[in-house]
Amino acid sequence: MSWSKLDVSQLEQSAQKFIVTVRKLTSKFPGVYEHMHPFIKLKEVIEGFQNSLPLIVQLKNPAIQERHWKRIMEETGKDLGEINLKTLTLSKVFELELQNFEEKVMDICIEAKEEAKNEENINKIDQAWKTTNFEIVLYKKGTEVKGYAMKAPDEIR
Repeated sequence: MSWSKLDVSQLEQSAQKFIVTVRKLTSKFPGVYEHMHPFIKLKEVIEGFQNSLPLIVQLKNPAIQERHWKRIMEETGKDLGEINLKTLTLSKVFELELQNFEEKVMDICIEAKEEAKNEENINKIDQAWKTTNFEIVLYKKGTEVKGYAMKAPDEIR
């Protein structure tokens, strides 16, 4: 599945359905499936998938850009080659085994969100200054004109 089209809520629902199915099998036939290798492997895969969901949710945040993915690969020592969020797939993300580097990945995700907030605030400041006008007025000291001065708008003073 393409990373850009990934619906995290759908993944969470699917994981929950699989977990419920595994629990039903375990309770319906106690002692039967718990020792069968295919069932054990299936249960491990489902649990691993469910455990990786919180990271996937964090990584799907729009604040996570290609530069953050590159940093994740540097920090984890994993390599997917050239990162392109349009061609990245969920299976490639699973190949990174990021659940083994949860703390590093979470730190990068938190930093990415903070960067996005900072960029948003800078854009707000930039827009405010673009629309701010200063008035040029004569500067007088007593009756003598000394030159010109800028008068800031009331919202700045």
